[in-house]
Amino acid sequence: MTVENPFFGKLHNLDEIADEVSKKKSSGKKVGLITGCFDILHVGHIDLFRKAKEHVAY
Repeated sequence: MTVENPFFGKLHNLDEIADEVSKKKSSGKKVGLITGCFDILHVGHIDLFRKAKEHVAY
């Protein structure tokens, strides 16, 4: 079930995320995941996102 959230956009359940990841991987794309607490976003977080994006397609 996808839920619209005014702060985060769309929130997806685990099954929807797993399906999307499976589709991306089966089409040959590399999928990555970053975990952490990003409530106070700072330049270190942005740097982490940019470096991670260099290694994955989605």
